[in-house]
Amino acid sequence: MSNPSTPALTPSLPSTKRLSTVKPPSAHTPGKKPPVTTVGPKDVMSPGELCGFVDNLLSQLEMKFDDMSKEVLDGMNKMSARIDQLENTIQDLMHGDIDAPTSPPQGNGKNI
Repeated sequence: MSNPSTPALTPSLPSTKRLSTVKPPSAHTPGKKPPVTTVGPKDVMSPGELCGFVDNLLSQLEMKFDDMSKEVLDGMNKMSARIDQLENTIQDLMHGDIDAPTSPPQGNGKNI
């Protein structure tokens, strides 16, 4: 089989080396944001830089997803606790364990 004739299909030596030296994203610790890199999509010049850019982008998306998931689960847990408390209060009222709040008697407005 022949080698590709276009330079775009032939990997250059530096980009191949860069591809092998791309570091995996570090573990994210809760409450601590990773350093923001200034590499944008237009700054990508080689396959190694592209891999690094994509890895960085995916790790940022994963962190945002984890943060949003945590917020949603926290909200659901709070609502669940409130519903449980409401159910318990209703059960107590049905069984007469709690005195119903007393309100002033509603009269027809005339004093006798």
